[in-house]
Amino acid sequence: GTADEVSPLEPPQAELTAKDIALADRELAAAWVVMFHRLKNPKNLCVLFRNEKLAMKAKRAWRDTGGIRVAGFPESKGLQNPVEALGKAVGKRIFVVAVAPRDKQLQQLKELEDRQTEELRLLDPTGEKATVGMIVILLNARLRGQTEQSEMARYWADSSNPVYHARWVGPKGEGLLFHSLFQEWCLLSRGESPRELLRLDSEPSNEQIERALV
Repeated sequence: GTADEVSPLEPPQAELTAKDIALADRELAAAWVVMFHRLKNPKNLCVLFRNEKLAMKAKRAWRDTGGIRVAGFPESKGLQNPVEALGKAVGKRIFVVAVAPRDKQLQQLKELEDRQTEELRLLDPTGEKATVGMIVILLNARLRGQTEQSEMARYWADSSNPVYHARWVGPKGEGLLFHSLFQEWCLLSRGESPRELLRLDSEPSNEQIERALV
């Protein structure tokens, strides 16, 4: 809400379409483009969309990206190794924003990360130079809250720290679970007068959420 108005805590009334979700993903990625422009560090950022079609839509919407590389994850075509193609797309850019990646893209990122880690180990066996490879930023990767979490989603969820996370929980979306960096995880009830149901230092389990919603 604005001023003294308080909006009820409710999920969208209508089902979101694939177009709605793609637009929301792109708008969130745009915030990172703006931030790197203001930091005067555009040539260290690569923004990757799930495919070239989504990347082209972003390029048309954003127009001049000022040196930020915008690309789609490579497809497996013929003899082309998608991980090698991904490495070429990223180049020497340190920050890699992956926009709403699916399992296939998460797997490619992990393989590229493993490859870079091995290359750095060969160049600096003792680790004295403290050189790092790419820093992966996952936007709307939807790693958490899935009924059946894939192996890749579990890997990235366990090896990353969510900067911001929010999702409706419960069979009918009875609560909102949210978290921001360096803050606790908080569960609120749904409705016009939200109540805090749970607050924890770590992400609550499904069982803890279910008990709190009863």
